[in-house]
Amino acid sequence: QIINDINENNSPAVMLGDLSQSTDLAIIKTPEHKVILELKNYAINHNILAIRSLLSTLEENADYLPFIEQLSPFVERYQFSKLDELLSELLAK
Repeated sequence: QIINDINENNSPAVMLGDLSQSTDLAIIKTPEHKVILELKNYAINHNILAIRSLLSTLEENADYLPFIEQLSPFVERYQFSKLDELLSELLAK
């Protein structure tokens, strides 16, 4: 079900930047709310393999590459709390 939602093109664009590695704020396309919630759940549970798998699926849609680039530094460094914080910020918007 999640994978089907990822491939749909009705995702909102949001502004990221508070926790991003870059100094520029970027308006980027994000996946569906439930996909972000799933990523958040994986982060809370420190499930790096599930996070990587879901991000890999998201990479199939080039529109999500900027979103993935925002998350990647936290994933690569196993910074689950920062990843959770960023995803919580997205869910609040």
